[in-house]
Amino acid sequence: MRYLFILILLCLGIYCIKHVFFKPPTPPNTAPQFALPDPVAFKLKIFKGNEPENVEVYLLHANRWRMERVQLDTPGTHVTVFDGSRFVSTDSDVTDTVGPAPMLQTAMSSLNTMKPVSSGLQDGHQCWLYKVPMGMAGTTWDLWIDQDTNLPVFASGLTSGVYTEEHFQFLKSDFNVLEKTCFDSSATPVPMLTPFLTF
Repeated sequence: MRYLFILILLCLGIYCIKHVFFKPPTPPNTAPQFALPDPVAFKLKIFKGNEPENVEVYLLHANRWRMERVQLDTPGTHVTVFDGSRFVSTDSDVTDTVGPAPMLQTAMSSLNTMKPVSSGLQDGHQCWLYKVPMGMAGTTWDLWIDQDTNLPVFASGLTSGVYTEEHFQFLKSDFNVLEKTCFDSSATPVPMLTPFLTF
């Protein structure tokens, strides 16, 4: 009888160790939980085909946004500002006043009806991997979402037939100070975020 009792305790201990201490992460349910914060600041490293690496820093608040961009081995910093009605940019290639927020918000919101296909370590973060449709027929991107913050860490897929990688780093910013000047479109914008524009 004593051995049976010891055996039961041993089995119970093994069960607890396996299911409590080594419990695999549970995928998030489908309840709405993914959304882009507002305001938000993030850094983006972009690798696209054979083009030089780009680093961009975005400040987003409601429909206002600011983007500063540098390209590897290319001098100068391009700055684009949209204050909600007026648009100004030092980069003639940037003409879209909508900015990145709607597309990123749409991608984030779509996760609320999806389940991750796997999990793993990406850019030093424990992440969920989602396959996200990107608007074009048959085009999906891999989107890695941090399991702790529910924010994107890494995205990869085809852009106009060219393979692209994007690495996200969300930044802590004091918008009470920044918003007084960072969304000002009354003059040609000058760089404000140079310390973040590193490769």
